[in-house]
Amino acid sequence: MLRATGCRKCGSPLPFLRQERGRTAVHRKQKFLDVYTSEGKDSRHWLETYSKWVRVELVVYRCRRCGREWTESQTRSESLYHFEDRQRTL
Repeated sequence: MLRATGCRKCGSPLPFLRQERGRTAVHRKQKFLDVYTSEGKDSRHWLETYSKWVRVELVVYRCRRCGREWTESQTRSESLYHFEDRQRTL
């Protein structure tokens, strides 16, 4: 509920007063996460890469109190992080 936004025209802060009018997928992109690990005795350091696919959408909302419409961008995860086959030694 903290991430939801209310109407900017009438100042209504309640997110349940907004109505979703439409949703459009803009594009898909791949997000990467690098994890740094090291082994203790021989001091080898690794950088492992994980990735996941996310979808960016534009959502059109309408305020139920004053009728104003606005557009917000939302990012939705399509998969979990999975390990990439490449490892780099630092």
